[in-house]
Amino acid sequence: MSFKKTLHRVSRLGAGFGSLAVGLMLLATSIASGAEIKCDKFDVMAELRGDQVWVSVDTDCPNFTGIMVGVSRVYYERGNDAAYSHSYLEEKSTVGSWRKPRQISVVHSKWNTMVKAHREKMSRLGMGYTVGRVDDDLEMSMVVPVNQKDRRFGKRNENLVGKAVRTTGLRVIISEVKIRYPVHASAGQAHLPSTDPYSLELKRAYRVSKETPLMSMLNPSDPMAALKQVKYIPAGYVIKILSASKMHGNPWYRVSVTNQNGISVGSGWVNSTALLGQELHAVK
Repeated sequence: MSFKKTLHRVSRLGAGFGSLAVGLMLLATSIASGAEIKCDKFDVMAELRGDQVWVSVDTDCPNFTGIMVGVSRVYYERGNDAAYSHSYLEEKSTVGSWRKPRQISVVHSKWNTMVKAHREKMSRLGMGYTVGRVDDDLEMSMVVPVNQKDRRFGKRNENLVGKAVRTTGLRVIISEVKIRYPVHASAGQAHLPSTDPYSLELKRAYRVSKETPLMSMLNPSDPMAALKQVKYIPAGYVIKILSASKMHGNPWYRVSVTNQNGISVGSGWVNSTALLGQELHAVK
């Protein structure tokens, strides 16, 4: 083959690669800039069957659309308007995963367990509360958030359009539906004493989870001699708060101590700092 023919063939081959490169660049530009993704319909569908709720989405959004799914119930603190919400389900997913109905347990015992755990946590922080009004409705929600993994949506959903898309504020899609399903808030009616070491309640009894030093007096004239007489309350014993006083900004509690059989074994003073990191449990 002549040098001219060879050169001509290489030139044509190079032109072919050039066209391919241009095509790939155009495709990449199209994906990056994004053709519009239209969504006119986005409805949460829910049906209660016994203590199970079946949830799905009816939408013309593509299957790769990222969504956040939640099934929850709202309740309120007694005495004020503070509202709390606990979820039977919280999931990051895609539209494709929710086109067919999925089953979520909403059994009452599950909700009561969540409420009890939250109240105990708040009690440890000294912010215990009692449940007042509880919503009779379950809430099912689905959200198409602004931070989509698929770049075809563009930055903060700039390519997402349609009747279902919010046009003010964040460019998102939100759909919610409620189903009446009353629950008896058995886990929230009784008062839970504070288990925060800095705010233990007077006349309350607490079971200690770790060995705890017990001082014979609050402000001894001879601190070194008092330290030698320190006794230790074994883990599992119960202290009852008789009074409280502050030294150097920290609460000290005058307590009576009983063993695991309920027998009195002494009394003295416990520094609140010695209770930090313990799993204190209020006992009757």
